[in-house]
Amino acid sequence: MAAFAHPLSACLQNFVSLLADLSTAVHEHRVSMPPEKVRNEYSRLKTRSGDLGALQSGRSSLAFRL
Repeated sequence: MAAFAHPLSACLQNFVSLLADLSTAVHEHRVSMPPEKVRNEYSRLKTRSGDLGALQSGRSSLAFRL
């Protein structure tokens, strides 16, 4: 994995952790950061990074193409 893959993997994992934490958070935290909006942003990042090949390795990777 190249320079893009490790930070992106960490970011995606942080989204998963945030969603897990929000599921047990107090109401005011869920209101200020609605889980459905966080889930939507997670999905958008995952889709976009997949389209770009940011998590791929070898010739199909974003780093190789750049």
